[in-house]
Amino acid sequence: MNQVELVDIVLNELVHTRQPSTSVRRIFIKHKIDFDDELVSEIEALLLSKSLVVEREKDSAGFACYVLTETGQDFLRTFKSYSKFLKGIERESKKVERARKKKPYDANKRANDESPMAYVPPEKSFIEKNGIGLMLLVLFFILFYIVAKITS
Repeated sequence: MNQVELVDIVLNELVHTRQPSTSVRRIFIKHKIDFDDELVSEIEALLLSKSLVVEREKDSAGFACYVLTETGQDFLRTFKSYSKFLKGIERESKKVERARKKKPYDANKRANDESPMAYVPPEKSFIEKNGIGLMLLVLFFILFYIVAKITS
């Protein structure tokens, strides 16, 4: 088993155990995992470096017992396991690399010595500017014509 799977086993056991604290060696013995002192110290160092566990006391064999910290509980609530955390970091680093490789968007395809011009909307024509006023003028002419015909 690799180190990531072993960390997941230890964290899962610390979450589900009914004991106040337990040692990494006892967890490995319970799950029938072959281990040596170097492997146990690597797992313990990794867990302590991430502040996921804190050492409580020594068990009957003299090995350090660990319990999850608030950080460790939040970590497991958020990521569910250490392997998912590592996959997320890998995925984010790939996104960052892709973003770094992208060329910046050039909105102005002019020569480099010219500065980009500000957007100037097209000017409205006379009819577009004064359309309502012209319509009212035509309406008054029509009404004036109707009134002139009625009164004559």
